[in-house]
Amino acid sequence: MSRRLRFRPGWVPTLGTLLAVAILCALGTWQVQRLHWKRGLIAEWNARIDLPPLAQETLLAGEEDLAYRRGRVRGRWDQPRSIYVTHVARESREGARVLTPLRLAVPGSDGAAAVLVDRGWLPYGSVEAFAAGESEPGEVELTGLVFPLALGESRPGTRDEPRREWVRFDPKRHAAVLQEQLPYRIAPFLVQREADGGQGPLRPGFDRPRSRVDHRSYAITWYSMAAAAVAVWIGFGLQRGRQETTAT
Repeated sequence: MSRRLRFRPGWVPTLGTLLAVAILCALGTWQVQRLHWKRGLIAEWNARIDLPPLAQETLLAGEEDLAYRRGRVRGRWDQPRSIYVTHVARESREGARVLTPLRLAVPGSDGAAAVLVDRGWLPYGSVEAFAAGESEPGEVELTGLVFPLALGESRPGTRDEPRREWVRFDPKRHAAVLQEQLPYRIAPFLVQREADGGQGPLRPGFDRPRSRVDHRSYAITWYSMAAAAVAVWIGFGLQRGRQETTAT
């Protein structure tokens, strides 16, 4: 005569499993919510990037929200005062980003005589020749993504030894140091030049906003752990039931 299979997980394991599943499902749901929120936010940022670029006069007036906006600036390169942000990899090659002040024909209302422009990336083999060469002649006009510069109370020309090579340049942390080594005031924003299809050694361009966190994978992980906890609880209950059946 066959014996009926018993399921005896016990109260303590059951309560522990319920608590674990509740926490894991809550974490998974939170990641799903973060995924939808991040997608909406990134879509909003990209929509702002796709708006018509702000005119130079509007940028210098400082009345617009510059976050994730493009702008158009014009002036003359001050190439001897370029800085080179080193150890920047691109396509498995090491190189540097070139940041050059663009001298304005007409200073801004705050006295800014130049706009700092991230002109693009150079492979290391081209940096020395580029630094020694001539800049684009005459006045240039370009469009790029705008980033605010935290200049603080820094004053032009207060740093005796200018740094030409930088390991890192963070607009929120290092702009004040750069301002101190320039003999004129720069505008409180940086323009990262957009790709223009040029054939020179410089490779301009900016990255579109994207999430650095894979919320979908995290959600799947939390939900999978919840399912595993339930499976362990079921297996434990069946094992205890078999043991009780055998004992009787």
